[in-house]
Amino acid sequence: MNNIERKIVLNYLEHINYKDGLFVIVQSIKSKLKSQEQYDNMTYDEKTAILKKIVVDYLVLQLSGSMICYYVNGTPLKRYFRIKEIATYTYNNMSIKDTQIIYKKILDN
Repeated sequence: MNNIERKIVLNYLEHINYKDGLFVIVQSIKSKLKSQEQYDNMTYDEKTAILKKIVVDYLVLQLSGSMICYYVNGTPLKRYFRIKEIATYTYNNMSIKDTQIIYKKILDN
């Protein structure tokens, strides 16, 4: 994994490991250390699975704001699953240039 992909996965793990508490700075340091330890113990496949989940969730969020897959007689759950399917297909067929653009947008958020 390159540095950008590593940062994205570490930010995700840090967000998951963060616990609210009285001492915000201490909790932030603890979550960074724990996420670094988790990242070091992960296999390459686990890291890429997390990265894929992050990118697909980002694409779903972006597509949900549009009118794509909106049917009058459909349900919101069906729409969500269809958008997720489109986002997964898009992720699997992205070029390297497109993935780098998406990675930068994710890091900016």
